Amino acid sequence: MGVKFIGLEPCSSFGGEIPACPHGPMLLFERADGGRKAGRQFYACAACRDRKACAFFLWRDERLAPEKARQWRERVARATAAAPVADHRARFLRAEEILRLGGRYCVDCSQVLAGSEASLHSAHETRPVDPTLVRPSELLRPRSANSSEAQYLFSEATLAALLTLLNAAGARRVLCCGAPRLHERLQQQPGGPQSLMLDCDRRYEEFWPPEKLCVYNMFNHHMFCTHGWDVYREFVQRDGGEGLVVVIDPPFGGRLEALALTLQSITVTRDAAEGRPATSTLLPVFLILPYFNEPDVLRSLPALHMTDMRVEYENHHKYTSAAAGGRKHGSPVRLFTSLPAERVELPPPLYRRCPPCRRWVHVDNRHCPQCDRCTSKDGRPYQHCDLCERCVKITWRHCSGCGRCALPAHPCAAERPAALSRPRDSTTGQKRKRRK
Repeated sequence: MGVKFIGLEPCSSFGGEIPACPHGPMLLFERADGGRKAGRQFYACAACRDRKACAFFLWRDERLAPEKARQWRERVARATAAAPVADHRARFLRAEEILRLGGRYCVDCSQVLAGSEASLHSAHETRPVDPTLVRPSELLRPRSANSSEAQYLFSEATLAALLTLLNAAGARRVLCCGAPRLHERLQQQPGGPQSLMLDCDRRYEEFWPPEKLCVYNMFNHHMFCTHGWDVYREFVQRDGGEGLVVVIDPPFGGRLEALALTLQSITVTRDAAEGRPATSTLLPVFLILPYFNEPDVLRSLPALHMTDMRVEYENHHKYTSAAAGGRKHGSPVRLFTSLPAERVELPPPLYRRCPPCRRWVHVDNRHCPQCDRCTSKDGRPYQHCDLCERCVKITWRHCSGCGRCALPAHPCAAERPAALSRPRDSTTGQKRKRRK
């Protein structure tokens, strides 16, 4: 039984409006029953994939009485009020003054502490704060809820590569949907691209003013503070919308169909700039997801393609380099972009330019003359199978029973062990020797 994404759709129980939860407008899904009959549709939170994190749920055909709908809205208002909703600028100015005089940060309470307040948090983990703090992500404790807003921070190598690509793309402004490390680094680049961070983490309000940060949900294009819309529109439409690049580092389990709608909305906002001709062309985008999400990305965002750039995070034990203790074949996370492949120049010595492909690939990626492209996706060399007429993972073997390549231990192979044959090496055309 699968779940199909429908979109942002109104509900009759709410007077033709989209029902909302504390994370903004809810998304409409359809629960398929596996047959021809249409499944039942329901509304669920756009930010959380776990009902334990956000319990708001509604069947679309469920008729709510006006009193029930009123109680629903009151619950949303109370839950939103439970969040730190103090004026953004007031919080920023207070924290700025405390940091200027010297203060500490309570990691448990996510709050900058004045000297007189430190004693009230003696049982908590507190950290001294440098008055010249430019990287608040080093101070905050990264959130780790994979079902909602897990936070992983770019490594220095990934930051350097992204900055090079942004400069090569002619970026004058960068809209960072997530990606706090990139936003911080751009603030340290005098004369470089300006940036605005859209993020659902309110803790950053103490470190970035409203002109640099808007609290935002990327999966339903929802701004949590009304002033954020003015800041966002001015930033996107500045210079007639020219020079804008969007960088999205989403939770890896989020719905890509929802992100596609968000990118369409940002493109419409850009095209609404005064003096800009209307166009449906997607704006320049950098999207960061694991390589195995490629089919889903191409289905929802066909204007994007996957590059060979391995995106690494410093606080994830697998999404980093092998030298840093990560996965043997390096991080599985890749950069997807709408820029032409030949413009995505990746830094040597880890990457090289493949002349036949006219794009930059990892040094471990080999060009297959039969496929006429560099075929590796997971970080290890692939090999060409003449029978399948394509390259496959080096651990796969062709199974005559299935008529395709698969792992030797797959069920069909267990029944017909003699049916396995070895694919040919994509560079020599010779059969690879079995490893003992």
